[in-house]
Amino acid sequence: MTHTYTPGTDIARVRREIPTEKVSTTSILTDEEIQSYLDDTGSWMLAAAEVLDFFANNCIIVLQQMSDSGYSISGATMAAGLRQRASELRGQYNAGGSSEDDLSGFDTAVTRRESWI
Repeated sequence: MTHTYTPGTDIARVRREIPTEKVSTTSILTDEEIQSYLDDTGSWMLAAAEVLDFFANNCIIVLQQMSDSGYSISGATMAAGLRQRASELRGQYNAGGSSEDDLSGFDTAVTRRESWI
């Protein structure tokens, strides 16, 4: 069971689309699991979309409501965002797009915290 993030690989492209996967050394998915999605779909975009849908379907159950320092998010809200990105990836794939640097599906977000502890 390995975890790698080597930019330019399909595994890294999938990890880049998934919250927490790129920046963490304790990932939810192993390289082997991501490779299984890649094998099933034949495309890093479709594999990432499948993983996002999997996370969306499970976060509603796991995350009913989370609150921290005045910020809160519900599992349903998080799932909707994951499903939207999965839909965007499928749309890009179906339109023939495969640019690894296309970030058009993302909005800009700025987070400021006084303390991370």
